[in-house]
This record gives sequence, C-alpha cells and structure tokens, in this order.
Amino acid sequence: MRRSVKLALGAAAALAALSLLRAEGPLPEGVRKTDEDLRFTGQDLFGHINGGAEVFYEYGFRDLLVERYAAGDKKLNVETYRMESPEAALAIYLLLRGEETPIEGLGARNSANPYQISAVKGSRFLQVNIFSGDEALLPVAAELARRALASAPEEKEPADLLGRLPEEGRVPGTEMLVRGPYTLQRIYLFGDGDILRLGGRIYGVAARYEESEGDTAVYDRILIDYPGEEEARAAFRNLADRLDPYLEIVREEEGFLVFRDYKDEYGSAALGGIRIELRTGLSAAPPARTPSPILQK
Repeated sequence: MRRSVKLALGAAAALAALSLLRAEGPLPEGVRKTDEDLRFTGQDLFGHINGGAEVFYEYGFRDLLVERYAAGDKKLNVETYRMESPEAALAIYLLLRGEETPIEGLGARNSANPYQISAVKGSRFLQVNIFSGDEALLPVAAELARRALASAPEEKEPADLLGRLPEEGRVPGTEMLVRGPYTLQRIYLFGDGDILRLGGRIYGVAARYEESEGDTAVYDRILIDYPGEEEARAAFRNLADRLDPYLEIVREEEGFLVFRDYKDEYGSAALGGIRIELRTGLSAAPPARTPSPILQK
C-alpha cells in the first residue's frame, strides 16, 4: 500500500536535501505533471515500499522524492533516492538492476526495460517507472531519467569494493554488495539475525562463479573484510555457533567450516586475517582447508 507522507514542520534540513533531488528544466514533449510530489524521509519509506524497504535502510537510506507524470493516458513516475554515500547507492543499484541492459546517453550507469529504468550517480539511485510497460514510452522515460540525473551534483566515485572479487571464473553481472542480514539473505540464509556481524556498516562483496572453467555448475562466493582480525574472528565464531540448524556441519576445523543444506548442496566458511570467505551452492564438499591467496589480507 502506498501513501503520501507530509514532511514534519521544522524538518528544514530534510526539505533542503529533497529540493536538491528535484529535476530542473523543461519536460519532454507530451509529458505533463499529474500530481504533487511525494517526499519520504526517515522511517517513512515503509509507507511507500510494500516490502523491501529494509534493504534500503540497511544500505543507508536518507530520503526519497517521487515525481508523478503522464504521457497521454500512460502514467510514469521518477523516484530519486538519496543514499548515505556513493557506495550505498551503488549497492542498491546492483541489488535491483536485474540483467543489466543499459541505454546510451544517460551519463550514468543504468539498466532499462519496458517497465523501468534504473540508474546510479554519486549517492543518488534513480528509478523511472513505466506502469503500462509500453516500450514506446522508453525514450520519454529515458529523457526524464536524463533530466533528473543532470540535476544531481557531481560526487566522488564509490570505493572499488568490487575489486576485491577475483576475476577468474566470475559470472559477469552477478556482483552485489551486502551490509547486513536483509541483504545477505538475498544470497543465502546462514542463520537468524546479523549472523556475520555486518551491522549496516561493513560491506561484503559477492558474485557467482563457475565451479571450474567452462562448467555449467556455479556457486556463490562472498568476501567480507572486517576492520580488524579480532572482529573477524568474533564474526566467524558467531557464524559457527549460530549456524542455521537446517544446515548440517560436515567438517569443522580451526577457522574453517563445511556444511550441507536441504538441497544436498555444500557450503564453506574460511577465516584468514581480517577476511571471511563464504561459498554456497557447491556440488561437492570442499577438501580440507588449504592456504588460499584470497584470504591473505
């Protein structure tokens, strides 16, 4: 269910921030405004997104402006999310982009289909929704996206977190970031709560990999770098102690864990220095722990 939320009186800082989100300049030909803008700040996002707001908060949501338009009798809207950092905006883009099919000329990383354009620029994450799914409206939606992105301030590039992921065997387009239990469970459910102690402050990187070169079997790999070795050890211990009871532990050594799930697939967790490496969806149990360059941090 969607609802309009008025800004609280006195929220001058939030209002100022939202004013920076609004696109400027003439509308595309044939497009008109249909309703007042909607603004969402703080916990209001739960009133706009029916399920899924948690991942925005976990990555670092700040505020949202929704602008509503029509082209003829077809409705479109532009949703501009301001996240806490370029890394947070990239994280939500990677999570929601689907198969990345960019269109040219937006001046920002993007993905488009007949129902939606998603884009990221600095700490802004943008979605233009075409409610009819009419592909003929894609150029109009692209112009609305271009207009909104042009109004976003220039910011630094996000830190190269994805650069931690090994390239060998990686399936392109599967990279994503995790920052807590809601985003982690989009990949795998290791147990209840924040079992890896990410706390909405530590980013993990993840992607899908081929089990061997040219193999159709794939698995998911997650790498998490903690601020220090003690914090990494505590997170690994918490994972081992609170692993979901539906996961059967088949091998446990110092800093190394192998488990089997209900699909008879295997997973592993390995600790090395400040880093934890997790693998899930393996077709066979990994051998005994061997030194891995991925864990040499």
